[in-house]
Formats: sequence, structure tokens, C-alpha cells
Amino acid sequence: MSNDSNQDQLPLTLVNACANNFSIKDLPEITEENLTELNKIGPIHYAVINNNLEVFSLLIKHGVSINFRSENTPLHYFAISENFNREFLTNIINLGADINAVNDETPLMILCRMKKIDLIKILLENGADLKLKNGQTAFHIASMETESVDILKVLISFGADLQELDKRSAIYYASKKSKGVEIELLINNGLKPTKSHLFKALKYQNSEEAIRLLCSQLDLKNISNVLEYAIKDKVPLSYIKILIENNADLHQKINNFVLSDSNLLHLAMYYYDNPTIADFFIKIGFKPDVQFHY
Repeated sequence: MSNDSNQDQLPLTLVNACANNFSIKDLPEITEENLTELNKIGPIHYAVINNNLEVFSLLIKHGVSINFRSENTPLHYFAISENFNREFLTNIINLGADINAVNDETPLMILCRMKKIDLIKILLENGADLKLKNGQTAFHIASMETESVDILKVLISFGADLQELDKRSAIYYASKKSKGVEIELLINNGLKPTKSHLFKALKYQNSEEAIRLLCSQLDLKNISNVLEYAIKDKVPLSYIKILIENNADLHQKINNFVLSDSNLLHLAMYYYDNPTIADFFIKIGFKPDVQFHY
């Protein structure tokens, strides 16, 4: 069924007209009552979602509040939508929108999730609060997203607290998914990685760059079972080589394994389907001196 047919069947209310992105000339008469009528959300919210600045301005002129809520304010809906119109956002702010309005998330948090870096800058320049959290701050949310290093740099330049925790630090999230550049940014700005960050990066098979960077910040000689952990997670051989290059203990005691007195070679034979990892350990001096069965 066409959109025209759908529109013909709907009562020509203000909220339905705005939902269907009517032009000003096609809107029904605006009254005090229909400015705030809801079809889940209100006319002003639809105007924002549809990037219809002309209708939006008309509704404001007729007295609808810039912070009028259904579930969210107009600014929330702007952040959620595909609207990238800088002029529109500036208009909303200049009209007195509550930049830090919270409904689970602030507009800044949503923009960080949506990766709208230019709009993030506008909110920060107009006083968006980086300390607000819904369990997580905007900085945590940005650190969880892929390819977010430029956004992290912006947030840091505006004073984001890198040490803030939501039970986990920003570097924890970066360890799960980044290409290393985000981890480097966080370290250069004062965050110190721990062994749990390295283990997380191994588990999620982060980039070699990230693994190497985390290893360079840690004393692997004093981190027990790092190679055991890596093998049990079936990491690539290149990761194991990086760990060994950074002084991981080759003769560690193996915990929680089916054979007593087993070594890393036996562990590799058990966890990997192909012989590549086992062959590597044999080449560097390990001997299968305990009978082993797959």
C-alpha cells in the first residue's frame, strides 16, 4: 500500500501531518490543544526526526515547549534520528533545550553511540555535562564503539574523566574491540592497563597492535598463566609469539588440566585442531615427554 493511501486513511490531525512530514501549507489549523497531542510522540518530535526545520520553527512560534517530552525531548529525538543538520541542532540549543536532559541516556550519550562527531562538538561547546551517567558516562559509551578514537579525543579535550568507572574502565572496553590506537590514546592520557585488560584482548582476539601495546605496559614475567590463558582461548600463533617476546613464562605450572605435570605443548595439542601451535612449541624446545591422547 502506498504512503499516499496510508495518509488518506489517517485523520488530518497535526501530529499525523507532522509524522508524514507535511509542508506548512498542508498542515491543519494549529491550536493550543493539538500542539501537545501524541501519537506515541508529538508534532514537534516528528518535525525534528524528519529534519523539517520550517515546521519545527512554526510549532515553536505557536508556543510548544522546546523541552516537551513524550518519552524523550526533541533534542533526544534529534540525536536518535538520521538528522545531521548542524543548523537545526544549533536552533534547538538556542531556543533553550535542556542539553543534559536524561531519559536513560543524555543526548550526548546518544550522539556518542551514533558517532556524530560534529554534533558532539556542538553539544560540548554549549555545556553538555561529561560527568552524567546512566551507569556509564558518554566516554564509556564512546570507548565501547568501534572506530571511535576521534570521538574519544574530542571528549578528552573537553575534560572527560578517564578514571571514571562503571565497574569497568574505558580501557577495558577498548581492550575488547579496538585496533590498538584507542588503547594507545588511553594509555597516553594516563590510564594504566592491567592483566585483565590483556586477557580480555586475547579472549576477543584484538589486533596484534593492541596485544603488543598492552604487553609493553605489563610485566609478563609476573603474570601467571598468561600463555595458558591464551592457548585455552585458541589465539593465533602470532599472539603467542608476542607474549613470549615480552617475557611470558614458558615454564609456568599448568592449572585445571586433564593431565598432571603437563606443559604448554600438551595444552596446545589438546586445544588446537591443527598442529601449527604444537609444532612451534616443539621447535622452541618442548618435548612431549608425557604420553598424550586427543
